[in-house]
Amino acid sequence: MRICIIGDCGGHIGCIFDGKLGPHEYVGAAASSPFEGLEGLCRLAKEKTGRELPVYDDWRRMLEETRPDAVAVDSIFSHHTEIARFALERGIHVFSEKPAATDRAGLDMLERAAAASEARIFSMLTARFDPWFYTAKRCVESGALGELLLAGGQKSYKLGRRPEFFFQRETYGGTIPWVAIHMVDQLLWLTGRRCTEVFAKQTTRGNGGQGDIETAAAILLELEGDLPAHINADYGRPQNAPTHGDDRVRLVGTKGVLEVREDKVYLIDGQHDGREPLPLLRPEPIFDGFVKVVSGSHDPIYRDCAGFSACRVCLAARDSADKGTPVQLV
Repeated sequence: MRICIIGDCGGHIGCIFDGKLGPHEYVGAAASSPFEGLEGLCRLAKEKTGRELPVYDDWRRMLEETRPDAVAVDSIFSHHTEIARFALERGIHVFSEKPAATDRAGLDMLERAAAASEARIFSMLTARFDPWFYTAKRCVESGALGELLLAGGQKSYKLGRRPEFFFQRETYGGTIPWVAIHMVDQLLWLTGRRCTEVFAKQTTRGNGGQGDIETAAAILLELEGDLPAHINADYGRPQNAPTHGDDRVRLVGTKGVLEVREDKVYLIDGQHDGREPLPLLRPEPIFDGFVKVVSGSHDPIYRDCAGFSACRVCLAARDSADKGTPVQLV
């Protein structure tokens, strides 16, 4: 597969070099804004492939001239939609950082472009490919929890000093679409349910003078089948914490309770007392998942791999927090 790369902003772009399927040829890199330095990306490409990564000064010209099979998009977040649309309209598969869009109009446009294209779009919702969440998914599918009664998730990061494009809602999109989206996708994916209504609150307090960055958000969701769910997301993880993130999920069912914490999975049911973690199942690398999808795989594990559903819920939650009212999704 011939691959182009646009930007280096989100922190997940390195996964395009970690797949086991291939071979792949990395035919060009370009930035879409002054915020997207490519020096680190070029060093990583040289380290992983042993070859220099050609750099273009215009991403559109790069895609037109190289005609790649796929493009990996890691631009500033407000550019994801336009780049993905441009590629899809030319039959180029898209492996994009999340969120798919930072506003509803952009998401609607991108969904239309994806529906009209023979190319596929795949979002870097990396949590699906963490062994602990993958194990949780398989556990739910096994029926161990019975009928689900409640779902909850947490996403916590260290704030540190963020790039300047985070400081404005127009280029960042918001902490709910950037941080909480991982847990929104997890709850939709783990439960197999759609969200029908959302209510959220958020705050910018304590962001260290970093503009519009929201430091914390709480989201209440109603999922299909009368399933209540909740998510908290924050940048409050202390700098001396042993890891950058603290991701958690708790699912309550009629037969048992499952918890994901500290990269482990705990189950309490008729056979497990929850004191010892379950053995972890290890999924394929995320980029191999992308390769399989563009090759025609319809494995249910890739349900909504474009990330459109999670993005739409997050944009609705952001709107709810801005307006102070619940938002229904249809």
